[in-house]
Amino acid sequence: MSRPGGGTASAAGVKLITGKQIKDGSIGLIDLSGSAKRALKGQRGPAGLPGPAGPVGAPGAAGATGAAGGFDPAKVSYVYGPTTTIAADAVTPMEASCPAGQKVLAGGYYASTGVPYQESNNGDSVWRVVIDNLENLYPGEGYAFATCAAR
Repeated sequence: MSRPGGGTASAAGVKLITGKQIKDGSIGLIDLSGSAKRALKGQRGPAGLPGPAGPVGAPGAAGATGAAGGFDPAKVSYVYGPTTTIAADAVTPMEASCPAGQKVLAGGYYASTGVPYQESNNGDSVWRVVIDNLENLYPGEGYAFATCAAR
């Protein structure tokens, strides 16, 4: 039984909906039965379901060679100069030397007495520290250390 204007038909109290009454794109995947979902799997339709995979394309051309690498931690070393006696009432120099082929990046010192009055690397491979222990009656000990790197 149908109503004028395309209404629903009824058979034994069941209301039926026709395809003409459903707006395109209005049915969601959740509204479909399991068998309908399996039938659509691998197809691309108006609902935006994924389609079958295409053939694998040919490999692309090799890219340009990148710039030379940056910092290499394998080229860094840490060195300590020999433990040196810092005499009482004296000025004592201390040094830490980098391995062959490496330059000083930075350095420092340890001194149990006195104060440093000069630290330098002068862009070479030796870190130098001079400890001023003048006017101090107590001797001590210390050493210089350096961070070195190859180019």
